[in-house]
Amino acid sequence: MLYNLEWKNFEDYIKKYSAISGHSEIAGAFDSQLSYYDGIGTMVKENMLDLETVYNIAGRRILMLWFKFETIVKGFRDPKWGTPDYGENFEFLAEEMIRIRKEKGLPISFSYLIHPTSDLLKVQYR
Repeated sequence: MLYNLEWKNFEDYIKKYSAISGHSEIAGAFDSQLSYYDGIGTMVKENMLDLETVYNIAGRRILMLWFKFETIVKGFRDPKWGTPDYGENFEFLAEEMIRIRKEKGLPISFSYLIHPTSDLLKVQYR
């Protein structure tokens, strides 16, 4: 469901898919996924989980979600919508997944998921 969503910018996303706009099912699905990966990122930072194991289990899925929703996560860091640290451990985890893929010489084959407003478009992926 989440990967089929389309929006022009953060404000458009809020209008179309947020809980305040009456889309609690979509908002809940997004929050659930973000919280899950944010928690994994926290556990990696605190050495409770091995980064390579996380990569082997969920690396592609983490990157797919990050590529699609990076601008939304960063939009929720605006105090109007969330907090400055919103999703920071998810972002850390995604950056580590990118680093591991690069070290392994693997392409980011799902870069088509990068939203047009993303800062990730400025980064060159193989």
